[in-house]
Amino acid sequence: PQTSFIPPILLTPPISTLSSPRVKHGGLAASKQVAYAWAVSLGGEAGAKLLTKFGLIEQAIDYATESGAWDHAFSLSRASLKSKLPEVHLKYAMFLEDEGRFKEAEDAFVSADKPKEAIDMYVHQQDWVGAMRVAEMCDPSSVADVLVAQARSAIERQDFTRAEALFVRAKKPELAVKAFKDAGRWQDAIRLTKEFLPHKLQEVNADYLRFQRGEYVPEPTAGAAATGGHGGKGGGGGTSVAEQIVAGARMLEEGRDFSKAIDAYLRVTTQHSTDHDYLEAAWENAVKIAMNHVEERTAEVVANVATRLVEIRRFAQAAELYEGTDSYRQALEVYMSGGLWEQARALYKSQAPQFAELVEGRYVAHLQGNQDGDELVMSGKASEGLDVYAQRSDWTKALEVAQSQGPAMVLKYATLHGSVLMNQADFVGAARVFGTYGTDVTKPALVGLYRRLYAQLLAEQPESHAQAEARAELKELRSMLVKAIAALRAAGEAPSTVEEFERVMWVSTLMAAKALATQKGLKFSALKLAIALLKYVTDIPADKAYYDAGMACKAAGKLSITFVLLNRYLDISEAIEEGDSHAGLSNDDFEETDIPFELLIPEKNYLSDPEREKVRDFVLELSMNAGVEQSLPKHEIQAFFREVDAARDSQLADAVNADRGRRQQPSFPPSDGDIDAMVRAAIAQI
Repeated sequence: PQTSFIPPILLTPPISTLSSPRVKHGGLAASKQVAYAWAVSLGGEAGAKLLTKFGLIEQAIDYATESGAWDHAFSLSRASLKSKLPEVHLKYAMFLEDEGRFKEAEDAFVSADKPKEAIDMYVHQQDWVGAMRVAEMCDPSSVADVLVAQARSAIERQDFTRAEALFVRAKKPELAVKAFKDAGRWQDAIRLTKEFLPHKLQEVNADYLRFQRGEYVPEPTAGAAATGGHGGKGGGGGTSVAEQIVAGARMLEEGRDFSKAIDAYLRVTTQHSTDHDYLEAAWENAVKIAMNHVEERTAEVVANVATRLVEIRRFAQAAELYEGTDSYRQALEVYMSGGLWEQARALYKSQAPQFAELVEGRYVAHLQGNQDGDELVMSGKASEGLDVYAQRSDWTKALEVAQSQGPAMVLKYATLHGSVLMNQADFVGAARVFGTYGTDVTKPALVGLYRRLYAQLLAEQPESHAQAEARAELKELRSMLVKAIAALRAAGEAPSTVEEFERVMWVSTLMAAKALATQKGLKFSALKLAIALLKYVTDIPADKAYYDAGMACKAAGKLSITFVLLNRYLDISEAIEEGDSHAGLSNDDFEETDIPFELLIPEKNYLSDPEREKVRDFVLELSMNAGVEQSLPKHEIQAFFREVDAARDSQLADAVNADRGRRQQPSFPPSDGDIDAMVRAAIAQI
């Protein structure tokens, strides 16, 4: 039967340990949860009895209220712990209030013997009927509090007649008097004082006289601040606080008490009126009085009023006040802070040329901060405008404007653009920029930049990835190198540096010629060019050079050469894997050829692991092929080198000096094996 069921969880540990903080796995929260689960399984009364037996009824009730299980909480409380009922009602009332179920919350607050909380709830909602109903029925002492709260709400709405009636009904006429004084409604305040607080009449009359002299400034009410004006009427009539203060200031001015009149005009603030024109007029009255009658206070009053005008964003008026006292630096600061640059520039040009650098510097900084490159350029600050374009990465605009500023500016921003592209790993884009706009070789660091770029492009991934475009990156690289070589020569750089870039130019030309040959299916031309590139394994990754040459020989059916070159590739690949940059490779196969013995071991492999495994399998297959000689035909190899060197002697000068247009363009495609024609075709690309 249900009443005899004891959940297994309660068998270990004993029940007496459930609420103990020393339980190893649980604690107070866990014990409440277990107690509640058990009570639910047994039902309200049976569960209550069981929990009462073990002294856990309070924990179960707490857990139920925290979980929002209000029916269970009330059931357990009524059955076993009636002293807990008011607390449950209170928690339930707060839950209902949060849910917006105010009438139900009222009933729950009353049931919890907390009518004050129900009244506060209705006051917060400005439900005055509900608040008054609860007060009259359950807490008569709170009736006055409800009336006062309702009266203050009426004051905020400028409904002074309604507010007065409520304050009087609440038997709080002193609060009505204070509200009228704060609102500048002195006649109402005096009338109410005579009727309800005659013993206070002398004090209120004294306050009124002080107010007229500008010595008493009432606190502005929330309602007055919300009106947005300076002379609005409300309820039974009257003038605003601002007008009352100004009226007092005029009385002082007419009585020739000028210093106090200044102070009175300055007592009007944005707390008393949101009519900025009215405020400006009052404050300027203070300035006029100071200038005409209290000259020793002129600087002080001008600074005070100018600060206030800036706060309400009347920058031009504030600056004009400073100008009127020859305070040009302060006037310029106000103009600039308000973004009135034309006025600032006009002022320094006509009155304060000593501040020209200050204003122009700030103007440039302002435009730079707003990234307004066009305005900078139009105002004659081209260099600063170009910097803004660069910061915005608007390189097209930057280079367009730079061209109108001379070659030096073009080189500067082309170098910046190219550097950014390199940092973004867009090496082809960087070469394109340098090839289009030129290279700056005036600093060693820049020459190093071009070295890093050509090294990256010469080490591009396998050509099969770019066959469709015939190695477009090589075209951009060679365009850059043409500009770099010309710049190096013009700068009188060391012959070794010029020779280095000319050599790289030739290497990239051979690579482009090989790509063209491969694209057009000229296998023998591709073979010759790939082998010729082995001469430059200090400029291109050695593993790449040997792999490309071996695969070109394979495509042309030269398997003996293929075996030797790919075997060399595998040796280099293994050295890279082992991190041996000084691997002692055997050079016996390459003696009596132009292929250098010394080479640099790259830091990473050109091919992926699966691709290298395919090469390894193919070399093993060739090694078991009796028809493949495992040596190079050295005379044939040397003939390739001589043919390529002859092509260089006849063609490279044209590429470097841009004379190629004067020569007859080659027919394309040339015959397979015609290296001179192949090189000329590659040069014609740029």
